[in-house]
Amino acid sequence: MSVIGDEVIEHKLNVVPKVRPLQQTKRNFSTKKYEAIMDEVDSYAHVSKHDIAEIAYALSSSGGNFIWVLCPDVVNSDEPDFLTVGFEDDVRGRGLVVTWCHQIDVISHPTVGGFLTHCGWNSILESIWCGVPLLCFPLLTDQFTNRKLVVDGWRIGLNLCDKKLITREEVAAKINRVMGGKSGDALRMNTKELRNILENALNSIHGHGSSEKKSQ
Repeated sequence: MSVIGDEVIEHKLNVVPKVRPLQQTKRNFSTKKYEAIMDEVDSYAHVSKHDIAEIAYALSSSGGNFIWVLCPDVVNSDEPDFLTVGFEDDVRGRGLVVTWCHQIDVISHPTVGGFLTHCGWNSILESIWCGVPLLCFPLLTDQFTNRKLVVDGWRIGLNLCDKKLITREEVAAKINRVMGGKSGDALRMNTKELRNILENALNSIHGHGSSEKKSQ
């Protein structure tokens, strides 16, 4: 059993106003066919060129649409050309690689069916609110604890790779699990239930002053 307490609810108060104008795109959790995945790799911690190449291959071979946020110095500041030659040509028309985006505008879009993230707390809360399951790729500090909550506690996401080494085969398989089938449906339903808990907790704060709710 996990506790969603003051910290989560207080932060959600800051997230909700940004998302509520987009509620007209609220998902049908049981029947919607999802077409795109959001992938975020920022520069707060460097990622190996091997990991970038394996993720790129998996995105290319998946055949699905995606937007990939890659900071220019995500590998290191001396190696700006870290994508494999020909990758952007291979995914032209269904894949978009950018250095920045307004994250909440992307993951709140009704066609986005998954979010590959380092598991920063803000990203997790925004994903819950938007009903988007997570592919977890933590790199440092509290991201590993957050990942455990997402995968083992709340069951709203999957590990990007269960083994130490990132492989294109496993990344592609996890993308497919999140984007469709019974596994993806179960993750989305769990995300919806967790969002309902957050909404009820927020309403309770406004109505009765309670600031703590529990989630199974």
